Amino acid sequence: MAKRIKSALAILVCSIALCGCNLTLGPKVETRYVIVKPGLPVEILENSTVRCRVLKDETGDAVNQDIGGWIAMPPEHWESVKKEILTLRKDK
Repeated sequence: MAKRIKSALAILVCSIALCGCNLTLGPKVETRYVIVKPGLPVEILENSTVRCRVLKDETGDAVNQDIGGWIAMPPEHWESVKKEILTLRKDK
């Protein structure tokens, strides 16, 4: 009985130690969300490979793409840029 308690305590202590060191037994999945307002671009500083798909692609197949150094803006920003360009063309 004492041997089982020692084993259980050893497993508990090891589990706590591993969690404290940010180690896991299985794969680790991390999701990051960045909230950006229209007109405020961000530069991606970490080189990372992401899974994405081209919006105008007929097949819609996903591809892997390195995005380090890209400038990213939300879709609403592009809509406002299009409106501004169209108003500038109308003014000429």
